[in-house]
Amino acid sequence: MDTERANHKEAKRSKRRANLLERYVPKNTIGAEIGVFWAHFSERIVEQFDPKMLFLVDPWDKLFGETYPNWGDYTVGGTLKTSVAKQAAQDLADRHPDKVEVVVDYGANFLAGLPDGCLDWVYLDAEHTYEPVLADLKAIEPKLKPDGLILGDDYYLNPNATHKGVRRAVNEFAYGSGRKLVLEDAYQYILLPKHAKRP
Repeated sequence: MDTERANHKEAKRSKRRANLLERYVPKNTIGAEIGVFWAHFSERIVEQFDPKMLFLVDPWDKLFGETYPNWGDYTVGGTLKTSVAKQAAQDLADRHPDKVEVVVDYGANFLAGLPDGCLDWVYLDAEHTYEPVLADLKAIEPKLKPDGLILGDDYYLNPNATHKGVRRAVNEFAYGSGRKLVLEDAYQYILLPKHAKRP
């Protein structure tokens, strides 16, 4: 599976996402990636964001069982095993034991176990339907420091997009929380604190 992982579309896309978001995230900070999949973006976070501590949170087999559903090339025609994807995250943690921790759980459970105000940022790429995304955003908010950021993936402007629930949830959360929504290429969104100046 090493060749499939190296050639996976997320390998190239993850680098582009990191290049776009790197300027928003201060170095040597504490963050979490909720929704890790095959850990392509996780590698870019470590390399480019240089976190003090990074939590990689994903349920992997707890949600999907032994093998991912058939999502075409994304899950190698439904042959990608969750254990293989999880191992990529664990390999990254093994290479950076002082700064990366793998958490096999749902984002809400992970967040519930954290003290309030402990994270500098969270990158959200888990569920992609309205209610779960909104619930995740609300769960993240109290865990952030006053200058904390929420970043995420799959914000499509097209109202008919497959992941249109992400846009709806992010918009509603931004309006309700007062956070400032900034959009980047590659379907990335950033929710800045209400007192922040736009970049």
